[in-house]
Order: sequence, then C-alpha cells, then structure tokens
Amino acid sequence: MAEAESNIGSETTTDAEVERLLNAPAYIEVGQMGQLEECATSNVLGQSRRCTLGVLTQPVKRLIEISREQPDVYAELVGAVAAFKSHAQGLLEFATTAEIRLMIADEREVVAEAAK
Repeated sequence: MAEAESNIGSETTTDAEVERLLNAPAYIEVGQMGQLEECATSNVLGQSRRCTLGVLTQPVKRLIEISREQPDVYAELVGAVAAFKSHAQGLLEFATTAEIRLMIADEREVVAEAAK
C-alpha cells in the first residue's frame, strides 16, 4: 500500500512524516523559556542591539574613520553586531519553528468541513 502524501508548507509530506510532526514534543521546556527571556532582556543584548542600530546610522566613511582611528572601538562594534546577528538568527529559527508548529496544529479547516 503506497503512502498518501499531503502538502504541509511548501514540501510534500508523507503520512508517516505528518504523524511524526503531529506527535512532536515541546520544542523547548518552560524553564528554558524563562532563561531565554532573561537573556533577551539582558543589558548585554540591549547594548548589542543599540550598537547594531548605531552602525546603521553612520555613513560608511565614518565607520572607516573609526576603523582607522579607534581599532579597539571598531573591534567592539564588530563583536556586538555579530552577537546581535546571532541572536536575531536564533529568534528567526524560533519564530519559523513556532509558525510551522501552528500550521501543523491548525484544525480550523477540518472543524469547518465537519460542521457542514
């Protein structure tokens, strides 16, 4: 017997894969959520975000000046932007995963069809 396929997202998914997705455990634990929230509200992350935004407000020629005249400050800016980028990529992964989990769990169409 061939496995049926469905479309979840943009890829074709087999029944076995759908079953695995439907039975997926929590992605993070509640305790981890608290730790992530604590990290997200830390002063260090806020400083990285402000440095990133500050870099965006400067003309490239000013950044070149900082690089030449204040290499230590420039190195700190590079580190802060890299840290913020890493954090933002993690947030994107969380948001994408949450969105996919919501799409998998969406029963509104099933409920609407059953009500007809």
